[in-house]
Amino acid sequence: MTLLALCAGLIGGWAGFYKSAAAAPAGPTGLSSAAPTPCRPAVGAQVLALAGCLQDLPAAGGLRHERVWLVNDQDRPQHAVLHLGVPDVLALRVTQRDATSQQTLVDQGPTAGFADRPLLQPQWQLPLTLTPGRHLIELDYSLHVNGRLQLQLLDPATAQRQNTLEHLLHGMVLGIMLTLLTVVFVYRFVGGPRAYLAYAALVFSEMCLVSQTSGYGFAYLWPESPRWNNVAPSLFALLCLASHALFAVHFLRVRQRYPRLYIVHLGGLILMAATLPWIHRPQIEVMLMVWASAYGVLALITATLALRDRLPGARLYLLGSACLVLFGFALFLMGIMGQNPLPGVNFFHYPKFGLLLECSFFSVALVNQVRQAQRHQAEARVRRLAEAEELLRAETERRSALQHAQRQGLQLASASHDISQPLGALRLAIGALQNEPQAEGIAQHLHRSLDYAESLLRGIIEETRDSLPEPPEHIELGTLLAELVRDHRDQAQARDLQLRYVDNRIDIDASATVLRRILGNLISNALRYTPPKGRVLLGARRRPGGIEIQVLDTGPGLLPADIQALQAPFRQGRHAAPEGHGLGLFIVRSLCERSGYGLRVRSRLRQGSCFGIFVPEVPERHPPEAH
Repeated sequence: MTLLALCAGLIGGWAGFYKSAAAAPAGPTGLSSAAPTPCRPAVGAQVLALAGCLQDLPAAGGLRHERVWLVNDQDRPQHAVLHLGVPDVLALRVTQRDATSQQTLVDQGPTAGFADRPLLQPQWQLPLTLTPGRHLIELDYSLHVNGRLQLQLLDPATAQRQNTLEHLLHGMVLGIMLTLLTVVFVYRFVGGPRAYLAYAALVFSEMCLVSQTSGYGFAYLWPESPRWNNVAPSLFALLCLASHALFAVHFLRVRQRYPRLYIVHLGGLILMAATLPWIHRPQIEVMLMVWASAYGVLALITATLALRDRLPGARLYLLGSACLVLFGFALFLMGIMGQNPLPGVNFFHYPKFGLLLECSFFSVALVNQVRQAQRHQAEARVRRLAEAEELLRAETERRSALQHAQRQGLQLASASHDISQPLGALRLAIGALQNEPQAEGIAQHLHRSLDYAESLLRGIIEETRDSLPEPPEHIELGTLLAELVRDHRDQAQARDLQLRYVDNRIDIDASATVLRRILGNLISNALRYTPPKGRVLLGARRRPGGIEIQVLDTGPGLLPADIQALQAPFRQGRHAAPEGHGLGLFIVRSLCERSGYGLRVRSRLRQGSCFGIFVPEVPERHPPEAH
């Protein structure tokens, strides 16, 4: 319903624009009795609305033509201020006529500077002196977007108070925006999300737009640049639309969640950028009205989809966008076109309220999003800590079980060694039996039994020796990688592959035999599955707590499920080579587990894989000091 109401407001604004642009009925052209009832500035009256004594006549020469009828019933002149209700004009000619004379009060074009105004105020104001009798004020003017003046007649004291309130209101709005901008920059530079930069750009562009539509830009920043002042509103409005679109894309992650809407946002940004060469032309204002109307609908559609999907901050984003569309687009444009739905409110205040509410809602949404992200990060840290403790517990149990198994194996090997000694003595005794002809068959049978028993004992001893980790030795990784490349160069050349290594000066303490077996299997797999003309690269990187030896290839890549499955025995991938057996990664994983190394696999489909062996650093053990 809100979306339909706002769209209806936009349509109403457009209708008002075309209605006000059309020619109005002709009225009287002089101080005749056919004129409407004149407004009477009374003594002590602070504000006099001029709607009842205003005539809107047909445009002439591209300028709107309006007449205001006033009558002074006093016997002395009255001083007043005619408040035009706009910060600037493209062209203005004001003529005051009475029964005996006529004078031109203002005649300015688009090149007039701020110092040329009769009253140096951000909002256009004109001092009037009304002698006793009837007066006719004729205004020929041209405004941005073919807008209309919002005329008020004020006494000088009221005009001064109203100017002071305008300054206070504008300072409050800009102060709040500047505070929000400062907070956003602080959050961004301490590690906030990218949406903060888009929000900062949005707040800055809206500050510029509010200052411009309030007249402070021309009054204090560029008073001698009237042509730039005429272009600035369009440029700042365009920047507001573009920064709002960028904020929506980053804050709601439109690219990841709504690809089609992302394309629409991107297309809108491109069209806005293409509008910049037209920024000096009058047609830019109509184009901006089209962009503003279309983007207002797009922003509400994006916010509604985000709210439907219950995205973080979607409700606040919807409220902020609704305020922008309602106050910044719909009501403001309707006021410019002379269709102000709240005649008692200066329609130039609408964008201030809308932009201030939008900034406030967006800032709260950003804070809530950051808090939720921090809460998720805290929960993730707790989960990772629990997982680390569980892994540490499992690793401790595994090492304890391995040490227990090694002790049992050593005990069994020791027993086997001890048993082999009496078996040797028995063999000597059997040699003596062989001298007896009748015992030759028995001796041969005993020899076979002893051979079998000794083979079993040797197997137990060898198996126990192989299960024990080899003592670490000092290895130069650069030399080891060079030898591995040399050993596998023929295989690489046979498959038309480039095999090389990155030299380094890293030394580690590890088992050279185990590392050769691990890296040899990884290099063979990489050469086997990388297509011709591909590359295989060996290297090593320092990591916190150890060294990671890497084997990188430009092969077909692996899915996460394939990485786990291929570490099982006799399992091959989808691109299995006929000479493979499915044992390479299983052997690598088994050797890493036995040696306390870490196997790290990173892969992307159609881009390649990286197999890393993390070798933890062995802390230096200093011999005890002699006493």
